[in-house]
Amino acid sequence: FRRVTLGGRRLAGGGSGGWIDRILRAVGVGQPSASTGGFIGPLPRPAGPSEKFGDPLTAPLPRAPNLKIYCLYGVGKPTERAYHYVHRPGQPERPFALDVSTHGRGVERGVTSVDGDGSIPLVSLGYMCASGWRDGSRLNPAGAEVKIVEYNHRAMSLWGGGIQEGRFSGDHVNIMGNHEMIETVLEVVTGHGAGVRERIYSGVRQIADNVRRLRDARRGTRGDEL
Repeated sequence: FRRVTLGGRRLAGGGSGGWIDRILRAVGVGQPSASTGGFIGPLPRPAGPSEKFGDPLTAPLPRAPNLKIYCLYGVGKPTERAYHYVHRPGQPERPFALDVSTHGRGVERGVTSVDGDGSIPLVSLGYMCASGWRDGSRLNPAGAEVKIVEYNHRAMSLWGGGIQEGRFSGDHVNIMGNHEMIETVLEVVTGHGAGVRERIYSGVRQIADNVRRLRDARRGTRGDEL
């Protein structure tokens, strides 16, 4: 614990008191601002209901100029996204039920599946990283750099050494054993994150474009919103 560092700066010494403040200073909170010549100062108090504080669509990132965001997640695994129901007015105990007769593109037995990591759909995995925190967004007030690194799901058979789907898994949980992702994490935590290259296999950029067009249509093409 005495040797915890971030970017070459010592964060903690003989005790735990104040080490969180040191982390905040290491990423730039409270550091001099090149644009103003002064200090950025404390973070503003969140506005609105407390249940919104953890909502990335409404709560901005910290004003930390040295902050860097790496979005590492798996793709290429069918993931449940929506469900088709039927109304059963004659059964008040269960007025709605899954319509297992519904089939179609991406729909099987009433369940719609999309790209994702098997648990989280792509729009939730990557939208904020691909658009919400980019392009001068008000949700990224310090302009923190954002990089996406996607890992295409390639499950290995158990016979071929694929315990927990193997070293190429992009599954929501089993990605923790993905060798390439582990290497990326090591690069970042050892101060070599600048060498990490963005890599996108999925259609997350198309999703971001669709959201942007829908947003602009609804808000009169205002560019000062998310």
